[in-house]
Amino acid sequence: MATCMLSGEIPINPNLGGIGTQEGASSRGSLGVTQLDRSIQVQEVEANKERLKKIEEEKERHLKSAQDNAINIRALLRQISSSDKDYDPKIEALSDKDTNLVSRLGKLEDHFYEEQRRVYDLSY
Repeated sequence: MATCMLSGEIPINPNLGGIGTQEGASSRGSLGVTQLDRSIQVQEVEANKERLKKIEEEKERHLKSAQDNAINIRALLRQISSSDKDYDPKIEALSDKDTNLVSRLGKLEDHFYEEQRRVYDLSY
């Protein structure tokens, strides 16, 4: 008896037009039932193919979305990196200004104390 596989692990006997062995076909009563079984199998196979196609399409959409996300993340990282490079000189300049201000304040304090001491010396 020759058998072939229609879908997955469903054995088909092409001589009978239905599932299983000759005993299985005769226990169903008529060839009409086995043809109905085969028709149902074909419909199930088609439905499974359709489900598989939808799953593959969804997989492609998810893959495309993941690729878009990766591109966007890289762009944001470049933007952050470039912003850091822009701010480094500005921060350095502000730091230099702070240093200059501290130095100037120190000089002003020294000058203030000298003037205060001079005024104090003159008052006596």
